[in-house]
Amino acid sequence: MTPFIETARTLGDCHLRSLVPRYHAPEAQIICIPGSGHGWWAWRDWLPAFAACGFGAHALSFPNHTDAPALPEARFCALTLEDYVMQVRAVAAELGGPAVLVGHSLGGVVAQVAAQEMRLAALILVASAGPRQLGRTRAEDYPAERPVMFDPSAARARWFFDAEPAVIEWAIARISPESPGVLNGSGGRAEVDPARITCPVLVVKAARDASSVPPGERLAALYGATLIEVPEAGHDLMLERTALRTARRVLAWLDGIR
Repeated sequence: MTPFIETARTLGDCHLRSLVPRYHAPEAQIICIPGSGHGWWAWRDWLPAFAACGFGAHALSFPNHTDAPALPEARFCALTLEDYVMQVRAVAAELGGPAVLVGHSLGGVVAQVAAQEMRLAALILVASAGPRQLGRTRAEDYPAERPVMFDPSAARARWFFDAEPAVIEWAIARISPESPGVLNGSGGRAEVDPARITCPVLVVKAARDASSVPPGERLAALYGATLIEVPEAGHDLMLERTALRTARRVLAWLDGIR
């Protein structure tokens, strides 16, 4: 028998995959929020690491992403960044207890907006998009009437640096189209007041990140955060060869703020 209980369930329009300790209540609930086109699966290596240290470990898929309910296309396209934020808050309320938000890329800016209205134990931003203060990273909006597709060749080049080839292809096969309404609220457009985020903040930077996220140093400075830089890792650092070492560094930081 494993020391964890694994569950998969639908909450609202989201899918939630969870690993929780079998023999004791979790110290806190770690809620992992994926980047654009990604689903709960992006956190497959970090969930067991978090659960092994006594946390409830949870990863989301937003609507029309892996294992989540499928909305009609027009409704999916009309979603906004705030819709994703409200879904994160609803998941945290359902889980109860102290919460840690871990957001990757687009999920990082979702976490920043959500954190303004939540009493969190910690906020962890992984290769994260930034708010308006760090400037726009995309000049044009995506067309509002159709989902945004991701070119596999571009995704390989922008999101990975030192992942196993089989892992890259496994991930590319799971990438979902993204809502243009959500993406058009990110890319340096989101309003966040750093003074309203009162919990400890960790920024995790991938040194070989080829995506358009802002430099981790600027994001850390905005929030007075601790910065961890992961050498020889690309944007999807949760899936790179260094994934577990990075998870251990995150856990060491969490241990230090208890």
